Amino acid sequence: MKKEIFSGANLLPIRFSIETEKLFKKALDTFSAETLNLYREQTITSTKLGIQSRRLNNWDDKKIIVDTRDGAKSGWRRFSVFEWAHVEIVRVLREELDLATGPLANLRKSMEEKVYSGLTLLEVAFILTRGKTNGNIYLLINREGKSNISRKRDIIPMTAGMKSLELHIEINLNQLWKAKFGANIWDESVFMLNQDEIDLLKYADDPIIKKRIAEIEEVQYGSES
Repeated sequence: MKKEIFSGANLLPIRFSIETEKLFKKALDTFSAETLNLYREQTITSTKLGIQSRRLNNWDDKKIIVDTRDGAKSGWRRFSVFEWAHVEIVRVLREELDLATGPLANLRKSMEEKVYSGLTLLEVAFILTRGKTNGNIYLLINREGKSNISRKRDIIPMTAGMKSLELHIEINLNQLWKAKFGANIWDESVFMLNQDEIDLLKYADDPIIKKRIAEIEEVQYGSES
């Protein structure tokens, strides 16, 4: 017997096996709330993304990505881990697969839809790729930009006879994000600290922390120049 776990107006109708449902729920229910908050903090500069500001502005204008600047659309962009992960999906779909901007704007709507315990589909997907789900997590997108996630073993029987999934695109999110983030995304070259946080940590007696802060400052100032 299969059932839908993640559903919504902008999502593809996907039914999962009982095994997949149990694995997904265990990974999500045991995920640390503290880590979730860190993932949501907008601390990553656009320089780290490796994408030109002009291109980010274009994607923002077309409602493909979230505008992380202030209301005046000025100043530095700051991305959360989740937002960065979404930008990577957009980059592949737009630059490598040449997907039109209309479906990409709809994809953003589906990725922002809350599907499980206050988590968006994007957040759920990212958390599952870092958890133990016995297989890679795939993002499925149809021609309209509606999407959902699945394990590979659930895709073939799930798509059989379903017109809404004709010509759908599959992206292996584990491979995509591992190539970008690596095994450990929590390092000083990824996250930017504000000056108050840096000043506070400078008072630590631990020489290792002091060394790390010096490295962070060097990376941060180099990125902002």
